[in-house]
Amino acid sequence: MAAPMIVRSHSTNVAEEASEYIRDVYVDHELVVNAVDERFTFEQRSAQVADLLLDDLSLGMDATFPTVGEGLAQPTLVQVRRGDPLTMEIGGEGVTVAPGESVLMRPSTPYTVRWRYSSLRLTVLPGAVLTDCWSGRGLDARSRLPRRPVGRGAAEHLADVDRLVRRLATSPVELGPVARAEMVRMYSSAAEVCFAGCGETVASSPAVPAAVRRAAAFVEDHAHEPIGLAEIAAAAGLSTRGTQAAFRRHLGTTPLEHLRRTRLAGAHRVLQEAAREDGVTVAATALDWGFLHAGRFSQWYRRSYGCSPQQTLDAPPS
Repeated sequence: MAAPMIVRSHSTNVAEEASEYIRDVYVDHELVVNAVDERFTFEQRSAQVADLLLDDLSLGMDATFPTVGEGLAQPTLVQVRRGDPLTMEIGGEGVTVAPGESVLMRPSTPYTVRWRYSSLRLTVLPGAVLTDCWSGRGLDARSRLPRRPVGRGAAEHLADVDRLVRRLATSPVELGPVARAEMVRMYSSAAEVCFAGCGETVASSPAVPAAVRRAAAFVEDHAHEPIGLAEIAAAAGLSTRGTQAAFRRHLGTTPLEHLRRTRLAGAHRVLQEAAREDGVTVAATALDWGFLHAGRFSQWYRRSYGCSPQQTLDAPPS
């Protein structure tokens, strides 16, 4: 029987209390305060479903956390939602995770992380998940660096599942053991597709039926074209109703939502890569990718990437 869901929250303006929470839940570390001001805050909200821990953390300080010992005990997904980038040093190599990006931290790997005035979304995955992630299947098994998503479609699917599971985990509706177990299975499966390597995406993962893979591949290849549900269903070889049911069952989303997220990622990429002299604008980019309502585009963009599209455009090109 799946364990019951647990929801808790905590806030403090004492740096050592924040450090103690991170030490108790995640990893033993030292706390090095680089700069603190009177606005310092630490806020935490978490939900736990069996072995799946879903955490939202916000830190109002500039601090460095060198780990002590072997590092994290379990695979941990780190998403920077908003604020400053998260920077890490692992084995002499630097890693930066910008707002809107995510990485999967390898267990049993010492590291140093600098966390400055930003909000993170962390997910501690069951220990048995992602055993292939550093097993050498198409990867460097000796690499100690965090894994990034293997493809845009896989990352979008995981983001959809993350939102669904977090919404259910914090819902006042009481869910039974079957539903809770399915939540863990769904999240773990999406994480494996997203990070396990070997080139798997939603469009290529054998865990997803062939009809859905064909449809997802069609969306990823033709998102910049005037396609809709009818074209996606034709690519899947199913009726429109059958395509919608298959996407909901196997991807936890709808074909048009998957298309919207793929187009949003395309617009995000254009804004990231634009140079100031290119003459790129947020409005033109949104329209170019099929977003007719500027306000909704900005809302969806901020929800996915933790900042406004204009902030991405104004940042130095990546």
